[in-house]
Amino acid sequence: MSHRVNTVLWRVVFSAVRPRPGNAADFGPWQPDRGRAEAWSKWFREQGVATRIQDSNGDLYDGQHLVKANAPL
Repeated sequence: MSHRVNTVLWRVVFSAVRPRPGNAADFGPWQPDRGRAEAWSKWFREQGVATRIQDSNGDLYDGQHLVKANAPL
């Protein structure tokens, strides 16, 4: 069963630790556009924190590269 949504939101995923489903500390807040999430991800990386971005469909990206489709939200 697919849970794809029409309106896509984006968030930063802190990948230095293995994300734990339901643990809000591993994720940033949802952003209305990819550019804003990428800007935050870049800022955190500049501070030495490993990050990726995730869309509200569950797809996880490292830059423009899809890392995992339908990852747990």
